[in-house]
Amino acid sequence: MTELKGMNKYFSQKHYCALFMKAAPVVLMLIFLSACSSETKDRIVDDFNLSLHDLPAQDAQERHVADNLESYASINLGGYDIFIPELISISEEGAIGIFDYSRMQFNLIVPEEDFSGSTHSVLPIRSGRGPGEFQNPVEVLFTADNELLLADPANAKLIYYTPEGELMGEHNLSERPHRMAKTNDRIVFAYIMEEKLFGTLNFETMEKAGSFGSIPTTAPILKQGDLAARGDKVVFMPYGSSWFALFTDQGELLYQVSTVQPVMQSGNVLKQLQDLPTIRPQEFRFINSSVQLLDEVIVILYSGDNSGNIANMIDIYSVTDGTYVGSFTLDAPANLIRIRGNTLYTRSRNSDGDFVINIYDFQPRKLLATNSN
Repeated sequence: MTELKGMNKYFSQKHYCALFMKAAPVVLMLIFLSACSSETKDRIVDDFNLSLHDLPAQDAQERHVADNLESYASINLGGYDIFIPELISISEEGAIGIFDYSRMQFNLIVPEEDFSGSTHSVLPIRSGRGPGEFQNPVEVLFTADNELLLADPANAKLIYYTPEGELMGEHNLSERPHRMAKTNDRIVFAYIMEEKLFGTLNFETMEKAGSFGSIPTTAPILKQGDLAARGDKVVFMPYGSSWFALFTDQGELLYQVSTVQPVMQSGNVLKQLQDLPTIRPQEFRFINSSVQLLDEVIVILYSGDNSGNIANMIDIYSVTDGTYVGSFTLDAPANLIRIRGNTLYTRSRNSDGDFVINIYDFQPRKLLATNSN
């Protein structure tokens, strides 16, 4: 019996050894993955779902118009033969980059310090399918070093150039974005056709950092909107919607809130969109909204709705919690805004039908100070 117990002990040890040998590769793999977790941390992001219902309404009766902004300078783009200035970006030094769809070329306008004049040049960036060439760009951005980023979903690539327009490199995209913004160290894309609404690239390595954000498939049009970034935060506002969302470039939703007034006055736009899931985006493109993100405030432009309401109104919301702070009006119709420092740039048309860039002194801190008193 003793020998039998010894044999049982022997076979038991042998059995455990065999199990260990079989399990060793799995154990080693888990140890390896654990050791590599710090290296792959950049790829791990949170996820969130954007809701179309039960958003906390902000009282439209409390709208406070602080001032009517009057432009102190303007740049007539028609004088530079720029006729469809669809994409506009402002560099750190105040240079204005404009992609003109009528000529499929990138224009650089450098205003004088007092905006009494400006110089104009066309960068040597060409349309095509070759290296450094584009077909249908959807966004252009200046980096902090004044390098130019161009997102081209038609060629499924991100192209980057020197400030003079010389090709620095390009990166193939697995998805096709319709909007792009840059945080401190990531590039954030907004998609229309992909399962996730947003995706990110590490700016230094150009490696995919993650994708996140979902929206009900019954309202695909709400995937079209404006995107802006500051620090590590990103704000997204769908065209024709009555809400915006603020999230981090890691995929953490900070909040999603309704705006003070819906952009459309005739009925519930969200219900209309859900009832018409196959609606074409261009059918609602007449509602133009543009959003910018600053350190302390979110700035939203409403250029008007189908009833002629909220024309040329700029609303200000607190970055901290998304609460409404106040409003400004503009002295000229506008359908796009860009902000650099205390300077507000708008895209408008003059009485001759030419596109113009109007320049405003913009200090939303006054609204914040008024609101806190």
